[in-house]
Amino acid sequence: MKYLNHKLVYTAVASAIIVLALILINNLFIVKKGVRYGYSRNIKSIVNVHESDTPWLSINNDIFYYVKGGPPFYLAVPSTRYIYFVTEKPHDNKIIHFYSLNNGNDIKFSGENYFLGYRLWMKGSEREWIEFGSENLIIVRTKSESREDRYTFDLVSKTSKKEIIK
Repeated sequence: MKYLNHKLVYTAVASAIIVLALILINNLFIVKKGVRYGYSRNIKSIVNVHESDTPWLSINNDIFYYVKGGPPFYLAVPSTRYIYFVTEKPHDNKIIHFYSLNNGNDIKFSGENYFLGYRLWMKGSEREWIEFGSENLIIVRTKSESREDRYTFDLVSKTSKKEIIK
């Protein structure tokens, strides 16, 4: 009987360690219904201390890897059901996303010449925020120590423009 109890305890401890390891490896966070974010470990980030885990954002079962900024990696667009986020794979162009939580429509813009996504969820003088939001037009602002920019995205014509404020 003693042997059975020890075996049961060892099995429970081993199971708890495995569950904890899976949670730590995936770093899964649930932000709001249908929206989750986390970090995926790859072999490079395990072997190389200078390599970081890959941040991801999951929206209604659509997964986006290499999201920019800080957790939770997106901004809600006021007065709409859109969320705004930016992805950039290594050695690839940046993509600006406006994702509809209503229908799953992902409206994408090339961010090749845009400095967006890096200041998401930063506090203080360097930050990124939604200045205006509607179903047709969204304005994103960025501010750093040396400059301030306004990016206007027309969701209907799928055009965008950048304006340097200072």
